[in-house]
Amino acid sequence: MKFVLDTNIILSALIKDSFTRKIITNLGFEFFTPSFTLTEIMKYKNYICKKSQIREEKFVFLLNKILEYVKIIPTELYKNNIDKSMRLIEDHKDVPFLACAISLDSNIWSNDAHFKKQKKIKVFTTDEFVKKFLKKADFRALKGIGKFTRKDRVKDRF
Repeated sequence: MKFVLDTNIILSALIKDSFTRKIITNLGFEFFTPSFTLTEIMKYKNYICKKSQIREEKFVFLLNKILEYVKIIPTELYKNNIDKSMRLIEDHKDVPFLACAISLDSNIWSNDAHFKKQKKIKVFTTDEFVKKFLKKADFRALKGIGKFTRKDRVKDRF
């Protein structure tokens, strides 16, 4: 299953070793993000380093590690859906994410509620993602009760 990740999801994965980071790096879903995301992430680099109490080298390491699991999509691959996306979503900063999802026939993973106002693309918050795609044993593993690996099963709902 494919998901376009909103910047807030990647920021969450960078800030702490959270459910979000574990889902991205352990479950084997296909994750994508528009190239615009890298610019946004770099704007918050100092904030992330301060909040996480890490140095810039660790930030770069974490970002590179996360990007091993997230494919960066160049604007050329979704630019044909930008106009359509501008009509579907109020927050124009999020147009690249919607256009990318339309182009890839993908879902969106975001914790921004305004994505849900459009009906073209299915949007999951982190809580919704966990409830829909993780079995109870997997959820406990993500909480740190057990080891979570790529071999852990994902619900057979999709």
